[in-house]
Amino acid sequence: MSKLELFTKQIGLINGVESYILVRRSGEIIADNTSNSEDLASMVTMCGLGASDIMQTIGFTQFKHLSFNRMGKRNFLLFFLNRYFLGIQQIAGTDDQQLATEISQLLENLSQQDHNEVENKWSL
Repeated sequence: MSKLELFTKQIGLINGVESYILVRRSGEIIADNTSNSEDLASMVTMCGLGASDIMQTIGFTQFKHLSFNRMGKRNFLLFFLNRYFLGIQQIAGTDDQQLATEISQLLENLSQQDHNEVENKWSL
């Protein structure tokens, strides 16, 4: 199973995820399960790039995620990865803090796996 397949399987198992979209910083869609992926990819890319610019301008060293709060607790979360942005549509009424924590943990675990693979490849 590829890393992308593993990621999409795991993200779909998190309680509170209605849909997701993973895009490169260029706006290219890598994976999604949305019905309006082109429009959503544009929004995720513009928001991600804008937030990254603001982060650099005011001197933040890390920006984990943004939350767009909407009525009915059907929020939209935007996560920052090295070369990608991940957009998550929250299921209405679910706990947005718990959702953000679980997604952050998944991303951290995947990042740690990548780091371990690189170390194992180059260790004697």
